[in-house]
Amino acid sequence: MTDLAGLVTQWSPGAQALWGHAPEQVTGTPVASPFTTDATAPRHRDGETLDASALPAPLAGAQRGTGLLVQAVPEEGVAGEQPFRR
Repeated sequence: MTDLAGLVTQWSPGAQALWGHAPEQVTGTPVASPFTTDATAPRHRDGETLDASALPAPLAGAQRGTGLLVQAVPEEGVAGEQPFRR
């Protein structure tokens, strides 16, 4: 999740498993940090590009207007249908 400035505010265990970064390594950094330099694909800590897309969505409900929820989705379909490939 991000704040309105686009800085990472929360980092889930799933994000840590996918990207290889611990929460303390990315919290407070720009949301684009764990992506390729052109911000088109997620990039693992070791530098490899993941076969996935990122889907940003404005937060709703009580958190509305506070930032974005960013989900990585495998290129083959909806999250959970196919494993991510590195």
